Amino acid sequence: MTDIALEAKPAIETLLKSDEDQLYTELGARLETLRRDASVAGSFSPTLTEPLGPADDLRLLGQRFFARIGTEAYGVVCGGQDGDTEEHQQLLTAFSIGTDAVATALVAVLVASLGLAPAIAAVVAAIVVKVFYRAAYGAMCDVWKQKVSEQKAV
Repeated sequence: MTDIALEAKPAIETLLKSDEDQLYTELGARLETLRRDASVAGSFSPTLTEPLGPADDLRLLGQRFFARIGTEAYGVVCGGQDGDTEEHQQLLTAFSIGTDAVATALVAVLVASLGLAPAIAAVVAAIVVKVFYRAAYGAMCDVWKQKVSEQKAV
């Protein structure tokens, strides 16, 4: 695990307890906080103290940012990656460990490859894991169910 991943681990564990809407709202809140005070950018768990606006507005800001950064993040993580890069290998290894490991490895990739601020990368990684890791699990179970059904028919 990289130094960035180790630093991010406590924040990721907390973020992964949130649902998707809460994560988008958190992302919007962190973006607004960074707009007001860039000094919190380096923290994986920045303190958000001032009123930042209505939760619905913050959630929408988070969703819009994620939609913009999502394609770029996908390109770094999945598209055209040389499977021998250290970052890609760390992500592959993390998938065999679990969601926390995937999220912390992803934070390291987002910070190192996309230059995202740790405060933002942690939430983006948590959203990716919440949305797509769960979908992959569901797809795996669907395929498995189909295979079990086919085996019963034989």
